[in-house]
Amino acid sequence: ADFLLGRSSDNQLNASVTRGQVNMDMAVSPRGGAWASLRAAFSESDGQDSGYALAAVGRHIEVQPNLLLGAMLQMDYAESTEGPAEVEGYGWLVGPYAVYRLPDQPVIFSAQILYGQSQNEIAPLGTYRDQFKTERWLAQLGVTGEVISGDWTIFPFLTATHTRDDQRAYIDHLGNMIPVQGIRLTNVELGGDFELQLTHQAGERVLTGGVSGIWSETSGSGAAALREPTYEGGRMRLELGYGGVLTNGGRFQFSAYGDGFGANDYSSYGIEASYSFAF
Repeated sequence: ADFLLGRSSDNQLNASVTRGQVNMDMAVSPRGGAWASLRAAFSESDGQDSGYALAAVGRHIEVQPNLLLGAMLQMDYAESTEGPAEVEGYGWLVGPYAVYRLPDQPVIFSAQILYGQSQNEIAPLGTYRDQFKTERWLAQLGVTGEVISGDWTIFPFLTATHTRDDQRAYIDHLGNMIPVQGIRLTNVELGGDFELQLTHQAGERVLTGGVSGIWSETSGSGAAALREPTYEGGRMRLELGYGGVLTNGGRFQFSAYGDGFGANDYSSYGIEASYSFAF
């Protein structure tokens, strides 16, 4: 949606390193309809190491002034080690996407449907290693808008996502048949983000935030049903931030979020501060 709202950012590279954790993300802004992004995270805690990386590339064409049609490829990698047990996997997703803006209105509709597979390797005891494949789908529909009133800019949105991942049956090194199993996830999020311009001169200050209601349903089949029991419920997520540009050109940002309000068995929260400058 940012492609047609004019919110696409310039080329970016961010990285952070803390004790036992590394995070990085990169984005290449559209040039001739082509774009790319990369996100990675690695952590170590209490004897468990984990890592994840997701890269995406895509390209779209402007069929009409308010309609973009394109295709994208996502590639991901995940690993986890806990004691002698190790799991590692590579995967991909590919498919079309479309973005449409109402004429003379800042209302954007977007859709994508991606198909892919993954190749995984597991060493449950740290000795023998088994390989298995999965087949997966990801579909997403969304609508977002932009409302400007004075110094306020509000971005209401509604997003619906459904994904499934099915593991093919295989025989492990001990001769046991590992049957077909899979997982399903449906997520619907309704909310709005906002920006409040506090100052307009050099050294501008901006207050940002958002609130959303999230409904999700998760279910598993086969052995996955034991690890991922059927769940259906809703929760709320809140975000608040403050940032701006300093007289020396540096940018700073403080932000905090809370997720899981209204859910009995889930909560997540965090706070972040950053400073960046060009050189």
